[in-house]
Amino acid sequence: MKFKNFIKIIILCVSIGVTAFSAEQTDKVENKTLGTEIKEYGKVYNKDGVLVVHKKMKKGEKIPPHTHQYKELFFTVVSGKMEVHLNDKETYIVEPKKALNFAGDVNISATALEDSDIFIYLVGENKK
Repeated sequence: MKFKNFIKIIILCVSIGVTAFSAEQTDKVENKTLGTEIKEYGKVYNKDGVLVVHKKMKKGEKIPPHTHQYKELFFTVVSGKMEVHLNDKETYIVEPKKALNFAGDVNISATALEDSDIFIYLVGENKK
């Protein structure tokens, strides 16, 4: 057997052993959940340049015109239907299975066309 192949086999065996040991140690750690269900409303996440807002809106309720300078936004609807206006030039109907993406310097306003449950994701660091 060539020396290079022998070394490769040794490295493979060591990596298999480390993986098995790691898995064994993982089994000894308390069972912790891997995910977190988000049931509350308001700002539900704000870390590493990502802000997530969860809102429940009644039919006819409005989000007044505003901007989010230096952010990228993703507007999603879990249930219901929202009419979203961007810079008073474009109108989008956003409902489940759709998402709307736009730059934060765009002026956004929205109206709930039905009782709605929405998530808004704001991505990007604040610049001063």
